Amino acid sequence: SQYPFDYNQHSFSMTTSAGLTCFKPGDKIEDVFRRADSALYQAKEQGRNCCVTQ
Repeated sequence: SQYPFDYNQHSFSMTTSAGLTCFKPGDKIEDVFRRADSALYQAKEQGRNCCVTQ
C-alpha cells in the first residue's frame, strides 16, 4: 500500500501477507501446508502486509 498504482483511471494499493515454512525430515505434505497456513493467519493477525515463518 506504500506504492499505489493507477490503472484505467482508478488508483489501487496492494499488500501481501505470507506464511512460510520448511519441509522437515519426516514431514507429510499435509504437515507443511498446515504450518504454512498457520503462519499465514498469524501474519494477517499481526496487521497484514508481513511475512511469518514457522
